Amino acid sequence: MEHQEYQSVRRRVARQFALKASFFFNVAFFLMVMFAILTDSKNADNNILGAAIFAVFWGGVLLAHGNAAFNWFGGMIDRATHKEMERQWEEEKPKRQRLAISDDGELVDLEETELLDDKAKRSEST
Repeated sequence: MEHQEYQSVRRRVARQFALKASFFFNVAFFLMVMFAILTDSKNADNNILGAAIFAVFWGGVLLAHGNAAFNWFGGMIDRATHKEMERQWEEEKPKRQRLAISDDGELVDLEETELLDDKAKRSEST
């Protein structure tokens, strides 16, 4: 059982390593091809346009490949999720209650007694 688990984890790690290595190969090949396109002096006007189109398409592929290899956006999503969870927890956290002991020894919520006193004063003044 332990040997199968080890082999499973080893395959997953090897696959991730191969994905990262292929990403660096992809970047190196991209840079070489871009250099070759830009240094070709026969058609200088077409080279800029061709390089721009090439960079947009292959650059998009590089971004997708890099995200798959290094999980670039996953960390951002995790941080945003944790921040949102903390914000919700702060909103749900009950506020501190102001408590006191009354003359007869009971625990009394001061905010409730203040509200009752305010209501009594309003009813007396009307």
